Amino acid sequence: MADNPQNRSSASANDEGEIRFNQLLDEQDHNRCKEGNKNALLAEKLERLRALRDELAKDNWMFESKR
Repeated sequence: MADNPQNRSSASANDEGEIRFNQLLDEQDHNRCKEGNKNALLAEKLERLRALRDELAKDNWMFESKR
């Protein structure tokens, strides 16, 4: 079988398509990881704020004005 320029260009286009497809998959993975990390960080910060709120509520009696 002779080496046909048309076969080479279609193979090249196929390789480029596969490369782009893999890039898209990598981007999707990155976005999923980014969202997961963002949600985990927000949950951690929210938990710290709740703990701080509870601690302040326990100590609030010291600062209440006496009437």
